Amino acid sequence: MLLQAVARGLVARKAAEVMRIEMLRQSSALMMQRVVRGHASRVVVKAIRKEIHEQNSAMLLQAVARGLVARKAAEVMRIEMLRQSSALMMQRVVRGHASRVVVKAIRKEIHEQNSAMLLQAVARGLVARKAAEVMRIEMLRPVSYTHLRAHETPEHLVCRLLLEKKKKNSMYSHNSM
Repeated sequence: MLLQAVARGLVARKAAEVMRIEMLRQSSALMMQRVVRGHASRVVVKAIRKEIHEQNSAMLLQAVARGLVARKAAEVMRIEMLRQSSALMMQRVVRGHASRVVVKAIRKEIHEQNSAMLLQAVARGLVARKAAEVMRIEMLRPVSYTHLRAHETPEHLVCRLLLEKKKKNSMYSHNSM
């Protein structure tokens, strides 16, 4: 489940990055369009002013007023576009921060789980090594034949008796040769 969460986080961050790059492309394209339109407008206005200048001054005043109104409208549109892109950028920053907080919490939880498992493994290993050492010492300690016979099961008894019988038979067969 943790792997899925990390994978979803990676996918979400990749999608956010793709969206950010696309937004930058769009805003760059809009800025280039605005610059080109502005230049074209200035060229047209310059030509119109030259023509108007040759005409009467009333028309000149009207053209100046219309240009002023057009520039003001363009400025309002530009400010509105900046507001919209700023809101999108703030949303992107907030979403990114929230994702980073979640990933940090997940990493902390994984670290705590791994630490607990490591301590458990070390403790189990210590107990197992201690038990193995005790068993090794027990196996090296000499045991009396009577002690072994006391723990003998019926199956062991049968095996022992058969071995003793075989041993006696083999001794007789060797002696007769």
